[in-house]
Amino acid sequence: MLFSTEPKDSINDLFDRETEIEKLKRSLNERMIVILGLKRTGKSSLVLSTLNSLNINYVFVDVRKIYDDISKKVPAEKLYEELYSGGRTFIEVS
Repeated sequence: MLFSTEPKDSINDLFDRETEIEKLKRSLNERMIVILGLKRTGKSSLVLSTLNSLNINYVFVDVRKIYDDISKKVPAEKLYEELYSGGRTFIEVS
């Protein structure tokens, strides 16, 4: 496959995102950061790559995997399981 659909985790894999990377770096001390964009535009890749480049520890949870389409919520027990499953993580809202 020529192109992986998985989020990138290295800044070297991003193209033409210098402005967004710098904005995110300047915002890291804020209480909350919201990354907005259409599906498949690189929001997760931007966050993961930037945090990795700065050697920042983080938690990454792909909420799409645990979102309940019926209740339109993320069940607390599923979030707990995901957080304690040992995966690398950052909480992502999509």
